[in-house]
Amino acid sequence: MYDNYILSNIKGDWMKIKSLGKLLHKEAKTEKTARTAKDFIIANWQYLFLLAIVILAFGIRYMPARHGELQALDPFYIYRMTDYVLTHNMQFPELDTLRYYPFGLPTPKYEFPGPFYIPAILYLVFFQIFGLSLFSFAFIYSPLMGALGVLVMYFIARELFDDKIAGLFSAFFLAVVPGFITRTSAGFFEKEPGATPFMLLSVYFFIRAYKKNSWIDGLLGGLSLGIMSITWGGAEYMRMFFALVTLVLLIVNKYSDGLLKGYTPIVIFSVLLPYIMPRPYDIMSTASIVPIGILAILLLRYGIVKYNIVKKDQVPYLVPAMVLLSFVGALIGSTQSRFIWDKLMSVSRILLLSKGVMGSTVAENAPGTWGNIMDMFGAKFSGAIFPQLSPYLAYFSVYILMLFGALFLAYEIYKKRDMLYLIPLLWLITTIWATLGYVRLLFLLGPAAAITAGFFVAELFKYSEKARFEITVTEAKRKVNLTLVIVALFAVLLIVVNISSAYVFGNSIGPSYNKFFDEAMTFMKEKTPENSSILSWWDFGYWFQTRGERPSIADGGNVKLSLVEEIARWYTDNPNNWTNYTWFFSRYKPDYILMDYTLPGKYGAISKISSDGKQIIGIMQFRNNGATTQDNKTIYQFSAPPYELWVPFESTGAIAGRPVFLISQNGRYYQKAYINDLCTTNGIITLGNVTSDTMPGCISLTNFGVFYIPPEAEHTIFTSLMFMDGYGLEDLEKVFDNGAIRIYKVDLDKLAS
Repeated sequence: MYDNYILSNIKGDWMKIKSLGKLLHKEAKTEKTARTAKDFIIANWQYLFLLAIVILAFGIRYMPARHGELQALDPFYIYRMTDYVLTHNMQFPELDTLRYYPFGLPTPKYEFPGPFYIPAILYLVFFQIFGLSLFSFAFIYSPLMGALGVLVMYFIARELFDDKIAGLFSAFFLAVVPGFITRTSAGFFEKEPGATPFMLLSVYFFIRAYKKNSWIDGLLGGLSLGIMSITWGGAEYMRMFFALVTLVLLIVNKYSDGLLKGYTPIVIFSVLLPYIMPRPYDIMSTASIVPIGILAILLLRYGIVKYNIVKKDQVPYLVPAMVLLSFVGALIGSTQSRFIWDKLMSVSRILLLSKGVMGSTVAENAPGTWGNIMDMFGAKFSGAIFPQLSPYLAYFSVYILMLFGALFLAYEIYKKRDMLYLIPLLWLITTIWATLGYVRLLFLLGPAAAITAGFFVAELFKYSEKARFEITVTEAKRKVNLTLVIVALFAVLLIVVNISSAYVFGNSIGPSYNKFFDEAMTFMKEKTPENSSILSWWDFGYWFQTRGERPSIADGGNVKLSLVEEIARWYTDNPNNWTNYTWFFSRYKPDYILMDYTLPGKYGAISKISSDGKQIIGIMQFRNNGATTQDNKTIYQFSAPPYELWVPFESTGAIAGRPVFLISQNGRYYQKAYINDLCTTNGIITLGNVTSDTMPGCISLTNFGVFYIPPEAEHTIFTSLMFMDGYGLEDLEKVFDNGAIRIYKVDLDKLAS
């Protein structure tokens, strides 16, 4: 019995010990797990911040999705064609009958596949399985590609500067700068989003190939730029950029086998991949010849040094001599060869950023300004959230940081002779130059601005560690680096201000397609016979095709410039010559003509194209600026500073006299003239006699504004269609008018007879 008692106590104690052991083991395991998790976070903290930045980039870019409509113009075409590829066994249409009616357009010969196949493949592989429609995916695609670009930017900066802080801030700035958000936002189903990750990957792998002497990285960089080259024309800039970097490195005698392995695939893939596509690609274009020429110099230099053709002390002068001889040879050759002359002129046009007549009329091709850069790379939009900070927002702007970053890069190149830093410096300089030539290339400036700004902020943190200014705080006499505290506070403000600016900007992005066009496109789709063709200026052709489901005579592709010139000349001709255009109607067979409220603002471009650049005639639009009563008349005042237009009306609503055109400044009027003509649906009405103070031209009062039409545009087919309901033009019937858009039906049979 006693033995049983002892045994039971021993057993009980053993169970307690065992339970205690389990508890201790569990606590040890928990502690080990916590310690492991803590070690993991300490070791990989940068990736947690990077994940937050990528999520932020996607979230800001996704904000315009709330509108439920595609942006701009080209996305409507790219969406339509992507949908066609997905529903036709991943094939382009041999002939797109909705474009350039009645001839159509052989799509494979005019389009590179990237803009359509990249989203189609992503949709099939990753999104269709969730039951998502292509239209819903169209709002995810651009933010997704933009966020991927932000992710790659981190690795570019980290690889280039060997600095995680520089990588994180470079990624952050790319995530929040408006100049890069615009073309990677929801609904902008365009070429740039698809090209973004591949553009940045080409830079990343080029840097790795140069640093690590790696053919694999070089091949990956070349393949990335090759994919970009069949996706977006901006690849030509990147090709020239890599050529410039390589040439400068060679001139300063910083050749390495890594440069050979990084640059050779860049040229081969980015030139040959577009060349083997069905679309004709001019391999002899300047954007191809220059990179190929630089590659030839690189290979020649490699061979000469490898086989000891020149002495070692002569090697630094080898490439400069080759460049000089090439230039002199080209100058001499240009006197004997038209081809060489044309290429020299092409290079000069690239350097001077000159454009042809047609190119100069496209709004996106307008020259950029430093003001555009300040707006799209500034933090001014955060003033809507923090108005008290408005006077100081410039100090937190990326454009300021990138300029300081450029100075620091130049200093590092001078001090350390690290020529790899030439890459971000040349990237920034060339993209600023490109932006000043074409405002649409603000997008290309985004990565260059982000990486130089990120580098500068990282340098501030390094400086704060070196230039320690310590103060003692608390009773324990703990020392604090005041310099680091100041830099950290600046960084926090920098982050908060730029996130708020990006939020406000992202929230402001919306579609151009509005209710007026939606009503007109619904009319096309439901009230016109199938395959009825639409004639208008080229801008909205993609909307006619995708939303109106009707073929257009012209569209934004502008692959037939002669057609655009013919439309421009037709618009600007006298209405009396209407019947002289039977050849035009017989050739293009337009069933309907559409005139929209944006066209008066484009008349300058139309007149420039029709005159082959010899003259630009603008139609001036005035906004309502109030009214006054005088002598039982109401004088309505319309303004387009520094000009004003006063129009007198009787109480019955009839015009009481000649409108007055004035020039004002600071509330004072310096010139006054009377306008006799009024363009109406009943023709041009003369309101008074011609006097010495009469100004030629006419006034049009419409639902969408008051316009002054100069004499050069007064008697034109355009003015008759836009402001006078087609007055004086035979065989037309207005069939739609919502106050902003008019659609006329053309009786082709009567016109032909």
